[in-house]
Order: sequence, then structure tokens, then C-alpha cells
Amino acid sequence: MKIFLHVGAGKCASSSIQNYFSNYSSTSDFAYVSMLRNGILDSGISFKKKAESLPYGYYSSVSLKLCTINENFIQNLKSSLKSLKKKHKAIFLSNEDWSRCQDEFIKLESVLSDYDIEIIMIVRPPVAWTNSAWWQWGFEHKGSIDSFIEDRGAPLSQLWVEQINQFKNIPFIGKISVLSLNRSILSELSNLLGIKYDELGDKKSNVASSQELLSFMTKNPTLRYRKVRNEFILNKYLQERGQSNWVLSKKNISHILTHTNNSNIELAKMIDNEDITQNLAWWDASFYEDKVINRNIDISEDVLSDMLLEAYNIIINIHDSNTAIVDFLRDEAIQIENEDIKLSYKFMKKAHECRPTGRLINEKIKEYKKTLNNWNNATSGDSFFSFLKRKK
Repeated sequence: MKIFLHVGAGKCASSSIQNYFSNYSSTSDFAYVSMLRNGILDSGISFKKKAESLPYGYYSSVSLKLCTINENFIQNLKSSLKSLKKKHKAIFLSNEDWSRCQDEFIKLESVLSDYDIEIIMIVRPPVAWTNSAWWQWGFEHKGSIDSFIEDRGAPLSQLWVEQINQFKNIPFIGKISVLSLNRSILSELSNLLGIKYDELGDKKSNVASSQELLSFMTKNPTLRYRKVRNEFILNKYLQERGQSNWVLSKKNISHILTHTNNSNIELAKMIDNEDITQNLAWWDASFYEDKVINRNIDISEDVLSDMLLEAYNIIINIHDSNTAIVDFLRDEAIQIENEDIKLSYKFMKKAHECRPTGRLINEKIKEYKKTLNNWNNATSGDSFFSFLKRKK
């Protein structure tokens, strides 16, 4: 069995990747799997249901830095892999913190050496990474943007090169694939994994926060407790708004490019999906000429009003999802489905708005969609009742 291990890097689409694959259907050829803290690998239908109930809405594997890798952990992992080997030709696991877990992987050699292991690491231009990372970690950083860049942005490429080389020195790792982040990364990753790419799933996988949400959380420290968890919960319910602001000055950009130039040259030799020597984003400040610096985190009254109205509607829907109205809409739709399929579909969609994870509601929506499509495609001009009779 082939084991693909996506190890990061952080702020390089890890959340989108995990979101996409948590909703990807397993086959005999492939399964997305999650490693738990005790070494057990979780997958299958129950895995999907658990993912839906999580704040993030998707599953990732645990960081090995959080695990006690003892005999019990190793036996759990060994048993899980043995079971998965009977069902799948390849499995895929993901955790962005694994890029720094080489020592922990070495401790798993007795198990992993029996399999074909491929490491996948995704990187991106350090300037873009630093701007994105500032909104994730910068406000918790002690000091200015300049000091954050000095600590995190300037040495970034060299860190990635060192991490990749450390994986190369682990004997049981058969291959290391390094990809440069781009808009087609899920398609390219699917191709690397040897599976069919799901374009619709790709469109649903973006989990980036809006500037308005980032600003609001920054101005309200209580929300920054368990920041990532809270951010993902809010993203599940809030509509998309503007992208995060650009915070890097021309001086910041120049500093990052200067300090990452040599390590970028080394990194270019490792990247498989792109010749980054031809991509100005890695080398040239002119690529960022149109970026307008905006470190303002104020939110206009109009936007705040829109956000408050949206929050009120969400609260109402959550309340409705826990009351009898959803059951009424669902049951009424089922009762009239043989007389007025369009009205049934309308009722069921309203029930779905209030209870999006309802099993029967989701099943009925799929059923109604299929029936309506078949009716619309029928050429005889039948009424719905006649169509049903003829179908029987």
C-alpha cells in the first residue's frame, strides 16, 4: 500500500486541502485518513460524519509533536495500516505541522518501513506567505511587523530547504514531492495521488477568512482566545467578504526577497510542478507593485450593521433548527411529494437552511432534484401526476 503524507507547510492551503479531502469519497484505490492521538487511523463514513460535527468542518491528522509515541501507539498504527491495506491501494494523511516532525517519524520506522512512503510538501513565495501569516500569527507576535518579518519571513525558504533535506535523510521515505502553491493545487495534488479531481469540491474547499472577520477578531481580544477554532466556526456560517489587507511595505518586500534569494535558488531545484525561477513572485519586487499597503483594522458602520444583521439571521436559523418548524416543513414536504414535487422541494430546501446536517432532509433533497430533472427532461408534456403514473 502507498502512503502519502502531506506535511505542510503552514499557510500553504493546508486547510483547503483537508477540507477538500474530508469530503472526498473513498474507493478501493484511495482513502483520506486521519491519524488520532493514540495512533489509530480513522476513515470511512463515520469519519465524514465526525468531520461535519467539528468546528472546522473537516478532519486533519494530529501533530506528532502532541503524541506519546510508545508501544501502544505503534501497535495501534500497525493494526490500522494492516486493516486499511486490505481495503485500499493508497491512503493520504495531512497535517501542516508534520514539516517539523522528522524525529517523530523516525520513531515510526518499524511500522512505516513496510510501506511505500511519499512525502508531499507545498510551499509558496515568501512575500505572499508573510503577508498571510501576519494575519494568522502576527498580532500575537511580540513586536512590530518588521520584527515578525525578521523572525518568520526572512529565514522562511531556508527553513523549508532544511526540512525537506531532513526528510531525505530518513531511509524508509521513498519519495519527496515538493509543489509550489497555485490556483490549481487541488487538481495537481489529485493527479499526484492518482485520483479523479472534483471541481465542485474544489470550489467548496476555500476556507480563507475575510478582512472584516480578521479585523473584528483583532479588535475583540475575547474572540482571539482559541483563535483558530473560533475563526473556523465563524467561517462556517458567515458569508464571504473581502480578502485580507496587504500589510507589507516596499521596504518589507525588499528585505524578504533579499534574505530568501539564495535559499529560493536551492528550493527551485526541489520543486516538481513549476519552474519558480520564471515566477517573479519569488524574486522581484516589481511583482508586488500594485499592492497597496493597508494596516487599518477599522470597520465601517455600514459593514458592521451588515455583519450584525447576518449574525441575527444566523441565530434565528439556529433557533429554528432546534424547534418543531423544521420537522413540520420536512414532514409536510414528504406528505405532498406525490402531488406537488416543486412545493415539496421548496419546503425541504427551507428545512435544509435551518438544519443543513439533517440526514433525511439531505436524502430527500437529492431525491427531489433527481425526480424534477427527470420530469423536466421528459418529452411527453405530462403533468407531474401523469409522469409519476407512467413512471410506475
